[in-house]
Amino acid sequence: MTPLRKKEQTQTELTSLLGLAAITPQDDPFASHLLHDKIQEVQTRLQEIEEAPVSVPETEILFGGGPVIVSEGIDTKFAAKILDSFQDMVTNEFAASHGLLRRAGRRKGESDTRLFLTALPRGSVGVQLAQPLVTDFVTAGNVAKAMEEVTILVEATAASDEKFEDALVHFHPRVFKPLVRFFDTMALANAECRMLTGMRDVRLQYEQIIAGTSRASATTMTEKDVEEKGKFGGVLVTSRRFEFLSTTGNVISGWLAETVSDEDAEQMASQTGHMSLVKMKETTILTRSGRKKPAYELIALTPLEGDHELAAPVE
Repeated sequence: MTPLRKKEQTQTELTSLLGLAAITPQDDPFASHLLHDKIQEVQTRLQEIEEAPVSVPETEILFGGGPVIVSEGIDTKFAAKILDSFQDMVTNEFAASHGLLRRAGRRKGESDTRLFLTALPRGSVGVQLAQPLVTDFVTAGNVAKAMEEVTILVEATAASDEKFEDALVHFHPRVFKPLVRFFDTMALANAECRMLTGMRDVRLQYEQIIAGTSRASATTMTEKDVEEKGKFGGVLVTSRRFEFLSTTGNVISGWLAETVSDEDAEQMASQTGHMSLVKMKETTILTRSGRKKPAYELIALTPLEGDHELAAPVE
């Protein structure tokens, strides 16, 4: 059960107790005392839920409309497509945030983000996705964060062009393709959606899903290899992130390509502060409003000798 769902149930329990206390005769010290203790216990539990960090990967995705029959069942093909696209978004976001993302094929850390269908919540009909047997709590906390970030991206995609573009800047391009599949699946099924992840509650009406689908589908992604000269800013070997200041004054940051080994990364790190020629894969996402979001993967680095003038960094 997600923290938000626990909070809702605990809040309902507290409301019932407060209502009962209001009608309990004050001259009944035994009942009044028991109710007071129970209310304090539930208030404490509610505060603990609100203050506790989200450390267990868990999401509920509930649907209404075309893919469900009242609160009795959900279309299996629809559910399978939703599960596949959501899992891919989480895995890609987790992998990108921890330097484990390949451009294609199996992703490093994929087993760490493996989610299980643990329940079919009712009210509407939906799926509960979780990792029920957590042993590595650090990794689990990072997966939970990736699930929350994906939920934020889904919400932004359905909200407006501006929010979608602002959110997209923070994600690796590989998260984008399963996002499009996620919205396409809902739109084709005439679905409505509610997502509960951590303490976030996202509700999407059909009109918002159609708008999000249009917004995502109108966004294009292009790739090309580029070379730049400049000062190498260094590598974070653990997360496999790099930074680079080009001679034109552009500050470029991104990920190391999958083809870059750990030994190559260490060698690149030794060039920090030195002039270099870098070869990168540039992926540009162009939204329907014309806003561009480039992302970079460092393929190779060659040290340069001699003087090379640097322009001031572009703000």
